[in-house]
Amino acid sequence: LFWFPWDKLTCEIAFLGIFLPNSGHTPAAQTRLLFQLLLFRVMFGMALAKFRKLDDRSRNLTYIYHFLEWQPFPTSAARTLRDAMPMLLHKASFVLFGIIDLVLPFVGLFAQGTIPRRVCFAGLVGLQCMIMWTGNFGCFNIATAALCWPLLADLDMDAPRHSSSGQSIGAPFVNDWWSFDSLAW
Repeated sequence: LFWFPWDKLTCEIAFLGIFLPNSGHTPAAQTRLLFQLLLFRVMFGMALAKFRKLDDRSRNLTYIYHFLEWQPFPTSAARTLRDAMPMLLHKASFVLFGIIDLVLPFVGLFAQGTIPRRVCFAGLVGLQCMIMWTGNFGCFNIATAALCWPLLADLDMDAPRHSSSGQSIGAPFVNDWWSFDSLAW
């Protein structure tokens, strides 16, 4: 049953979902921390798997160039990127992915300010989108990107928004990340 990492991640997210409150209530700080720890574990664990054993591809920064060819489920975009991108961009993307994988999980776990958390969200979700574009890893990237959503919660957005007529239209959607009621149209 647990051959792929996304199977385990799906089960862990479902288990943590047990601790989410009914709609209209804010999740406890401990629950938010558990989701943040899961995101940290997933991202940092993937970084460790990627960077633990440095081979020639890692040392000369050509890992992404080779990964686009031998990843488990490459897309046509992976082949196009591999062939069309100059080697300098492949090397720069490996350094950027290293920063995203190794540094941003710590930012997401410990940062308190709005800007660091937004940068963390953008970097982690952007990485998941790039991986989805170039490879097919099932629901793993979607689940990991969804785990990033709480990074935007609790960011000085509790004040109600107002329409152009001055009517209050409620708190922003991002603060209701735990509620399926917020998805209603």
